[in-house]
Amino acid sequence: MEKQTQKTACRSRYGVVTKAFCCCYLLATMAGPAWGYDRLQPFAGTIELGGQVKFPMTINRQGNFTMMFEMTPQLGFFVDDGWEIILRGKLNQPIVEDEINASGGFGLGFEYLFDGGYVLPYVGTIMDFFWPNDSAMEIHLTTPVGMLIPFNDYVAADVGIDIVFVFPTDDGFKNVTISPGFLGVRCFF
Repeated sequence: MEKQTQKTACRSRYGVVTKAFCCCYLLATMAGPAWGYDRLQPFAGTIELGGQVKFPMTINRQGNFTMMFEMTPQLGFFVDDGWEIILRGKLNQPIVEDEINASGGFGLGFEYLFDGGYVLPYVGTIMDFFWPNDSAMEIHLTTPVGMLIPFNDYVAADVGIDIVFVFPTDDGFKNVTISPGFLGVRCFF
């Protein structure tokens, strides 16, 4: 009787593992186009329109921690193969506050997209001019690092991390903001 129970338990575990493997395989094959079977080609003269949604975490000099919801729509133009000049907007809202306390600004910068085959890694630098509600204008120096994962030849998912150094115009260094795992979409024309 005990052997019969062990055999049934073994078959049951084997069945669960087999079903999980089959589900993963099916998901991977269905998501093939989203993981690089199409190829973006950001050549000189290409225009890019897109944006990102982020949840930046800020740590200030006193060690206080805050989290925001941030949207950054952007427009880019490739001046050379892989080199893009970016103009973007920036709007954020603290998550912990009940009332709407949105702040905004705009930025200008550049990114370089490496030819990584079907997935394009990139790195760049952007200078944002930002106006928070409770203080003077701030300059945000942003270093975006990420990769573009194409859905087709013209649209790609944008994933990565932003590291932002915040400098108020009326004071020195204020804080560092990290936006881990942002998600965005970019369209190329």
